[in-house]
Amino acid sequence: MSSPPVRFKIGLLDCLLVPARDVRRIASRDEAAAFLRGCDVPEDEIEGLIEGLADGSLVPVRLGREPALMDAPEIRPLVEPTRPTEDEQRSWVSIEVIHAAGLDTAGIEVELDPASGAEVFGRLGEGGRWRADGIARGSCRLSLLDHAVLRARPRIMGDVGSVSDQELWWEAGTTRNLELSTAAHHRIRIITPRVLHFSV
Repeated sequence: MSSPPVRFKIGLLDCLLVPARDVRRIASRDEAAAFLRGCDVPEDEIEGLIEGLADGSLVPVRLGREPALMDAPEIRPLVEPTRPTEDEQRSWVSIEVIHAAGLDTAGIEVELDPASGAEVFGRLGEGGRWRADGIARGSCRLSLLDHAVLRARPRIMGDVGSVSDQELWWEAGTTRNLELSTAAHHRIRIITPRVLHFSV
């Protein structure tokens, strides 16, 4: 039983899907001329059609019935037009923690408390970097959890290292929270306070 031809779109192109047995192969100009004999085709187009059928650039297709249209899927909005989409509500934040003394910060555990939603926990990776995706858009609070690199160490007074305008700072040996904006990368420098160390 022959399947009906089906019309469908690929991008902007209208296409017709037909069974192979409904496609007629024409091998020569004589066969093409015989095929077109008696067809309701304007005289000035006959020669072009014969050429196209003979060289295979045109292929006649038998249509036993009207092509069926494929049902287009019903398009419905996933959310109400007035409500922001999930992508508009969610965001990301990334941090890079460096130590003024050049100590390795990989392995420090972090806690991120978004403006709305559950806390996110993580651990700094290579180079002291970490990123959280899918968090609530807006601002969030970051805490660095206890780690040997974060503890104050006695040292002779000296330069704690400069902190640029693009950096946040975290003083070793203290506990604090940093307010961060989402959809941004933040560089945090751990500085060691000036402590006098006397040996007895």
